[in-house]
Amino acid sequence: MHNTFRAILAMTTFLVTGALSSCNHTDELEPESPAPQIVFLFSPGGLGDMSYNDRILEGVQRFKMENGDIDIYIYSPESLQEAEKIFADWLERPQSSIPVLFVLGSSDYEPMAELYLAEHDLTPNKSILLFESRKQYKDENIHTFQISMFGASYLAGVCARKCSEMTPLVLLANNTDSPINIAKDGFIAGYGSDCDVEYLADDWTGYVSASLAYRKMSDWAVDYDFIFPVAGGSNAGIYRYSREFEVSPYLAG
Repeated sequence: MHNTFRAILAMTTFLVTGALSSCNHTDELEPESPAPQIVFLFSPGGLGDMSYNDRILEGVQRFKMENGDIDIYIYSPESLQEAEKIFADWLERPQSSIPVLFVLGSSDYEPMAELYLAEHDLTPNKSILLFESRKQYKDENIHTFQISMFGASYLAGVCARKCSEMTPLVLLANNTDSPINIAKDGFIAGYGSDCDVEYLADDWTGYVSASLAYRKMSDWAVDYDFIFPVAGGSNAGIYRYSREFEVSPYLAG
């Protein structure tokens, strides 16, 4: 069962107006330039997940081709600690005349953002966009948006009902993230029956491990013929297993 169903998160049109000018995850922040800037922080280990993060990157690249007058800087941190340093360093930068939008591209960053924003005020030239949050902030320069994954996950559950002969596994990053649980509920509703649910970590700090997910796939492949992974950077290990082994579960992601 090597086929992969990709029924989730068709985020091909990204709403941030920007253009790609560099892609790295070093400790150095972007240099000053006269052009307006967007700084995009992907979730730790998120790029390469063949789903949410990669679709966002496609949208950013499309905007690069259409908008050449805005600089956008991409950071793909390897850990939450690295992400925190990038964000904290940006907050501490002095005010300038250049407008800058910092995009926190994951709900994982909401606790981090609230912690640092309690200690630092945004300068007038800075704005923040926080993905996958329903909160409303008093600061008019802090924006949030959320795309519900219920519908796409529901369709994935319908697919599982049609092609699976065993109870499917819903594999989630953690149990504390609201968008992840919305995806779980949508899949189970589409499947129309109870599913096995497994979490890779207890909270948002510990689930990014593609290598661990890859190793565990050998066990999951025995017990399940359909896996619905919503596991951030750990998805890369799951998809790697499906590419390398002819006999592997169906995947929706």
